[in-house]
Amino acid sequence: MKKKGLVAMGLAGVMTIGMCVPVLAEGDNEFVKTDSVAKGTEISVTNPVKYKVTIPSTIDLNNESNELLITLNNTAGELTLEKDKDVTITMGGVTEGKITLVKEGDTTDTVTSDISLSDVKVNATNNIATCTIKKPTFSYAGVYKGTVNFTIAYEGDSAL
Repeated sequence: MKKKGLVAMGLAGVMTIGMCVPVLAEGDNEFVKTDSVAKGTEISVTNPVKYKVTIPSTIDLNNESNELLITLNNTAGELTLEKDKDVTITMGGVTEGKITLVKEGDTTDTVTSDISLSDVKVNATNNIATCTIKKPTFSYAGVYKGTVNFTIAYEGDSAL
């Protein structure tokens, strides 16, 4: 029993000294900053490229002029391009400035017509490309049709 009492007293002494140690510590617990550090935050915002091109789906050379106007809409909110960049318009289905028109119901009866595209680069200040189609000379009566495919491409940063 004496051993238990001695052990208990020793343990009580160790606990008492352990609780008093922080009070006996020297100095203050302060953080002293001697150097200054500058850090920056990068702020970015992306204003995406936005454009809307209007191309009529049909043109009747009998009822309209021989010009097909391709318009880059430059109204507020519909056009955002990079500085000094354009939207490029090219034609497909045309061989050496000519388009083949095929008579409806008779694929052996064809005529060719001259076709050209001016102002293939459009932007906010020059927003109309003109496709001019010359009315062909016909040998026979009938309705003749052909298709011109337009490719619209933006020449700036495609990631925008």
